Amino acid sequence: MLRLLLERAGRLRPAPPSPEPGTLSRWRFAASWRGLTLLGLGFFFVSGVLAQLATVNGFVADRSDGQPLELVNVVLVNEDGLVKGTVTDGDGLYLLVRIPPGRYLLRATFIGYETFADSLDLEANETRTLNILLAPDEARLDEVVVQTERESGAARVTAGQQTIRPADIEMIPMPDVSGDLVGYLTTQPGVVSTGDRGGQLFIRGGEPSQNLVQLDGMLLYQPFHILGFYSAFPADILSRTDIYAGGYGARFGERISSVIDVWTRTGNKRRFAGAGSVSPFMGSLRLEGPLVPDHVSFLVSARRSLIEQGAEPLLDERLPFDFGDTFAKIHADISSRGRLSVSGIRTHDRGTLIEEDAGRPAEEIRWENRAIGLR
Repeated sequence: MLRLLLERAGRLRPAPPSPEPGTLSRWRFAASWRGLTLLGLGFFFVSGVLAQLATVNGFVADRSDGQPLELVNVVLVNEDGLVKGTVTDGDGLYLLVRIPPGRYLLRATFIGYETFADSLDLEANETRTLNILLAPDEARLDEVVVQTERESGAARVTAGQQTIRPADIEMIPMPDVSGDLVGYLTTQPGVVSTGDRGGQLFIRGGEPSQNLVQLDGMLLYQPFHILGFYSAFPADILSRTDIYAGGYGARFGERISSVIDVWTRTGNKRRFAGAGSVSPFMGSLRLEGPLVPDHVSFLVSARRSLIEQGAEPLLDERLPFDFGDTFAKIHADISSRGRLSVSGIRTHDRGTLIEEDAGRPAEEIRWENRAIGLR
């Protein structure tokens, strides 16, 4: 009776009928389907917009000898002032992506070289490959030369990292006229070298076995010769050497003291060249040149110690030490977008630490490095 009176007074409304079984689940399914449809349409819309953008890539090299140039500024500019830029890597490669279609001016600049400029008409979905040869700038003052190396970006600035160029090595006095990497390393703080048993390198208190030494990505277990004056690779074949005394990435493995990452240069792709030297300790020879002009080059280097042969006439004493190394590299431009290089190295060391005596055999040590790499 009370319920009837409240309904008539309007204070109590009858409850709405409950939904039929399955209605709520069908509504949720329909809402989910509409959400997925909108998400898919948005994805295809964004993909369609990105697919209409263009890409420009290529390599930058020295016009005189074909050597790849690192840290060259490559910039695209259009009439509206839109600018996209990048720098080349160690192989001279540059890559510009997500470029709207239109007409652009491409400029490549590098200190000591003439500026390269070319106009490009880019279409939608186009991938343009443009290889650039920079000519050395002959208009340069000889009286005052101020040079520095541009930092290659925050991603490569690491605590404890140092990059060494061949010009840096040439500034260090060495017994050999061509210089050597080990001579530069021993001038750095925290680096100690002992040479009686083969150039043991101690960096920041770490043991020699805790150092990682790579040549063009190839692991060298004994990268120094027996007397400690020379590394296993001459300075005139090097492009750069990155030394990490700490803070290096996991790609170098589990060494805990330091990483010495050595990269060699390519041979001259335009003309044949060579050099040789003789010092009281070592004789060396280097040859390079084109196998296929402008496309394939070779670089060969060989060194051999002269201590065992030359010490006795000069010092009236025999020094039983012999060592040497041989390096070869072939570099090829296999296409407008790819490069291929094959490197190989062989080193040998032998030395007699204690001469044979009555009742005591001679103590002799020897080792070799043999490695070949492809990249």
